Amino acid sequence: MADRDVVGAVQTLFERGRAGHVHSVARLISLVDGDDDRCREVVRIAETSTRPYVVGITGAPGAGKSTLTRGLVKSLRETHDRIAILAVDPSSPVTGGALLGDRLRFQELNNDDRVFARSLASRGRVGGLAALVPDAVRVLGAVGFGLVVVETVGIGQVECGVAGLADTRVLLVAPGWGDHVQAAKAGVLEVADVIVVNKDDLGGADRLVADLEDMLGLRHGQPGGWRVPVVRAIADKELGIDTVLAALQRHRRWVEQDGPTALDRNRRWFDVDDRLQRSLDEFSRRLRTSATYRRLQAAYAAGALDSQQAVSLLVDEYCGIVLDGRGSPEKAGEEGRR
Repeated sequence: MADRDVVGAVQTLFERGRAGHVHSVARLISLVDGDDDRCREVVRIAETSTRPYVVGITGAPGAGKSTLTRGLVKSLRETHDRIAILAVDPSSPVTGGALLGDRLRFQELNNDDRVFARSLASRGRVGGLAALVPDAVRVLGAVGFGLVVVETVGIGQVECGVAGLADTRVLLVAPGWGDHVQAAKAGVLEVADVIVVNKDDLGGADRLVADLEDMLGLRHGQPGGWRVPVVRAIADKELGIDTVLAALQRHRRWVEQDGPTALDRNRRWFDVDDRLQRSLDEFSRRLRTSATYRRLQAAYAAGALDSQQAVSLLVDEYCGIVLDGRGSPEKAGEEGRR
């Protein structure tokens, strides 16, 4: 339980965030990146609040995700009081840094107090998302944002992190993305709710649309009868934005047919599953700093054991860390240093 000072400070940030104070919202999102009482109090409050509706926009690098996001938000702000954008930027594999480009990509929205835009570094996480995104979404809901648009980092075919987070998942493709065989492959196409063919003025757009529609015709619609539409746009000229927006609105109505309770229950379990994965990743990271890890690494290099034996011993150590009373990443690290 956090002390009263921490609870009071965090509650004040939430109150100011609900009143429209942008810096308080940004501070709350920064706090969930920590591992202290403030972080836990922010998460606790956020998880007991109403979760916003999430639109996830994903696709390969260069498909036009930021341009489409900007166009959609410009239209959506006419009918929504407050809209948030979370844009995931790639991290450098060398320095770990990232160009957090929210000010560059959404300049014309920066002066609109109804729109909050924040970039988050992926930090090498696969799937197109950053580890902070689920908690950031919850925080945004807790301060009154009813709609959050999440733009992923450029992804490949099998990177589907947005699938569990977003309520409506938009896949953006462009001519040159791939031939019919590529389009038919399993992966991110299977989790899309709406497919947008951007840069429709380029050669090959008609073929791409035909390939996608053929592929979609081979698979069954989602439970309840939703059939994934393929819509066209030229986002940099703001053409087709209304068509995309209409498809998103139709899907939201379809999603909410079963009621918000069932919808929120499914989304809450994603939060649990995501936090579990993050905890396991942290255990794994701590294991790699342990004395056991270094000892086995040396033994393997000396030829005293093979790779299967090394992995088996590491798994035993990992399970001991998690199950034998050393059950926090901090304690795991302490054990490893002994």
